[in-house]
Amino acid sequence: MRIDLESVNDLTTEADVEGFIADGAPADEYECEVEDVFAALSALPAERATKEAIVAIYERVWAANFSLSDAELLKRRPAFEGIVERILHHFG
Repeated sequence: MRIDLESVNDLTTEADVEGFIADGAPADEYECEVEDVFAALSALPAERATKEAIVAIYERVWAANFSLSDAELLKRRPAFEGIVERILHHFG
């Protein structure tokens, strides 16, 4: 998969999974998470870049950075799936 850090950042920021940006946080609010997601995507072999695998990356990063439970991650899954669908559509 050929995706760049800026695109991951744009898609993740636009999705604003936590609603922080809508509440007035700066545009770089998800910078750490984006860098972690991008690093994992860069290491993911193209043949394994499935929707499920990339959603799992987002869930793993979010769980680690926001100390989320499985139930809390489940609530965010539709947002992650939306981001991943756009990633796969444009870069898959």
